Amino acid sequence: MLATAAYGIRVIGDFEGSARRSKRMAADIAALIAAMEADDAAGTDGLAAAQERARQAADIMLGDVASWRVAAEGRTLAIPG
Repeated sequence: MLATAAYGIRVIGDFEGSARRSKRMAADIAALIAAMEADDAAGTDGLAAAQERARQAADIMLGDVASWRVAAEGRTLAIPG
């Protein structure tokens, strides 16, 4: 049973791709945080800026999900034997 689980994780889990996507998303979110801090320092209108930054955060997260879907759907399940 353990071997089956390990094989499934290896086939389904794209650890290198996940690491790349996570690194890219972390950089995008860090840039978004810096932009939010700049908004605050500049005294930008709070509600409008918050709405825009929330939309940008959603775009970052949805982009990650889209990248994962492309990677996951592009792999075929290889059955040994």
